[in-house]
Amino acid sequence: MNEETYINEKKKVQMSFVDILTFPVVFGLTTYLITAVLDLFWNFNSKGLHTALSYFGFFLVATAYILTKRKTFSKEAILPGVFALLTAVSYIIHGDEAHFIFTFLMLIYLSGSYCVKMTGEAKDTYGSYFYLLEVWRSEVLIPVKNTFLPLRSLKTLKKTSDGEKKKLSGKALGIIGGAVLSIPVIAVVVPLLIDGDAAFGSVAQTAMDKIELVFEKFFDGISSGLLVNAFLALFVAPYIYNVMFCFRHSVTDEKRQEKNKRYENLRFVPSNVFAGFLGVISLVYVVYLLSQFAYFFSAFTGKLPDGSEISVAQYARRGFFEMAAVAVINLGIIGVTVIFSKRADGKISRMIKAFDLFLCGFTVVLVATSISKILLYIAEMGLTHKRIYVFVADLILLVAFAMIIVRLLKKNFPYMKVILGFACGVITLMSLVGTDSLIANYNVEMYLRGNLKTVDTYQLENMGLSALKPLHKLALNEKESDKILNYSAKQAVANVFYYNAVHYGTPEEYMEKGVIDRGFTNFDDYLALKYAKENFGPLSDIHLNYGWWYGKMTEETEIDLNIEGPFVEK
Repeated sequence: MNEETYINEKKKVQMSFVDILTFPVVFGLTTYLITAVLDLFWNFNSKGLHTALSYFGFFLVATAYILTKRKTFSKEAILPGVFALLTAVSYIIHGDEAHFIFTFLMLIYLSGSYCVKMTGEAKDTYGSYFYLLEVWRSEVLIPVKNTFLPLRSLKTLKKTSDGEKKKLSGKALGIIGGAVLSIPVIAVVVPLLIDGDAAFGSVAQTAMDKIELVFEKFFDGISSGLLVNAFLALFVAPYIYNVMFCFRHSVTDEKRQEKNKRYENLRFVPSNVFAGFLGVISLVYVVYLLSQFAYFFSAFTGKLPDGSEISVAQYARRGFFEMAAVAVINLGIIGVTVIFSKRADGKISRMIKAFDLFLCGFTVVLVATSISKILLYIAEMGLTHKRIYVFVADLILLVAFAMIIVRLLKKNFPYMKVILGFACGVITLMSLVGTDSLIANYNVEMYLRGNLKTVDTYQLENMGLSALKPLHKLALNEKESDKILNYSAKQAVANVFYYNAVHYGTPEEYMEKGVIDRGFTNFDDYLALKYAKENFGPLSDIHLNYGWWYGKMTEETEIDLNIEGPFVEK
């Protein structure tokens, strides 16, 4: 049995000095990451750049740390690794919180998938549901099960793989001993040299002053917040280190393969039982499709059902969560029938397969209809975060069930790999595009082209700097028919400009100081602040005339604003 394979809770692995030196590096990166993440939510000068750099650090350290022991790198790790790095890069491009939360969880998954693939730990080659468990086992189950393994393995530090004592060479020991013995001699000689030669004394004093200055700056730069983050890192860093430690030393669950073989013993339900079960469900679905045909598929024509009195918003929203629930239920039904159904010669019954294919087809129709509804909704009302997320979720569901259909028809098709690859690819692409900038630019541009009836300026205002340029473009639209929207756009511009570009102070103060220097946060903010500098005069005028605390209500601007918001959905 391999010495480094997990056997029981008391198992130790051969630890090296690389393991020891890696922990302080992981601790420092964890402190840096915690600082960046907290700043991203609570600090005005938050920097997505710091979050990205901390992840790049983890990525490089984990790769080097694991490969120095494993010596192998699987090509399958390239795709999740590229997706992870591109997702981290998106933090440098965009800074919206919705984007950060949505992608941070995926980064955790991609990191685990990258390590699993890199080390060849993906033992379940079914391409099925079990494929999802690999990251869970490697990132959670095994590290938790071996929480104290690094501590127990410290005793093996001075032992070779054969268990013999490892001794320092006499040459290295002599060098270290000689260096230690020189310290008291240097302590006596250096002061004498300083007193005996003015030039050497000047150089030595300059060096001491610089060293003292470095230490002063170092300790002055340690804030209470950094100490708090370092304290938090004491709880997080050991877990991250343990995950990397288990990957490096091939700590796996030996019983895993035995558990996988047990699933074959679960195939005990006769096919005719499932046939009756699936037949009734399929009949219900057929009746549903026939009864809802006109209403259900009208979205494909780009319009509401004939004679319908509901709004586009109600039509698009109605049934989405129910559709998602039905899709999940159908997925569970298909999984149960495939896992528990008896097989002849290792093959599932054709009748069961036919019913499962019908369930997949029915779900594809549901999801495709949901996509057509949300596209109709976007065309009529514009983009919002929820509409983007619904569209992405629908797209992933559509591909998922399409791949399951292929899997039912082709036994060895690795459908789960395709589904996960597609889902991660779509989310990575969405993170690179950026939701805030996409929504702001799309909605304003479509409104100015006449494709949208109105724009939710309050929504754009909440996006901050990402929406400054589109809002200003909307505010410059002086059409008489758009008077109310133009006024609300100018108020939104005033607020974004004041709170995000000049950041408080009286008009006299910010007129003197100009746009604040926030340092580099992300490209969206950089471009927006650059735009604010280039258009400082016009934006200041809008703020002074339409900011609610400075605004001057005149006969021309006294407009009844007590109207329903442009996106109030009935």
